[in-house]
Amino acid sequence: PDPKFWRENTVRNFILFSREDANKSPACWTHIFLDADYSVLGYEPAAYREYVWGVLEEFTMHVPIDTYLRGRKKWLIDMLKEKEIFYVPFFKTRFEEQARANMMSELKTLRNVKE
Repeated sequence: PDPKFWRENTVRNFILFSREDANKSPACWTHIFLDADYSVLGYEPAAYREYVWGVLEEFTMHVPIDTYLRGRKKWLIDMLKEKEIFYVPFFKTRFEEQARANMMSELKTLRNVKE
């Protein structure tokens, strides 16, 4: 996966949101940044799978694959338990449903990974 693609799309989403409503409190900007970063979770399935492979490649350079897979599975389970993944309505309406579908699909691929 091309890191430039993810960076450009995250920045693009951040800019689009900030243009929509520039009167945000400083605390809200943290939520905007987090949501822009998490927006990759709500990309179309093929782009999400590319992101997943990129994360796998990056992490397994530093930790054993079984450790990574256990941690990834736990993270997915924890994220899916959250009432909402995104804080900001702009991101929630655009990415929440697809993000949950992508994460559930990924979690199914990890069903044999021991927690």
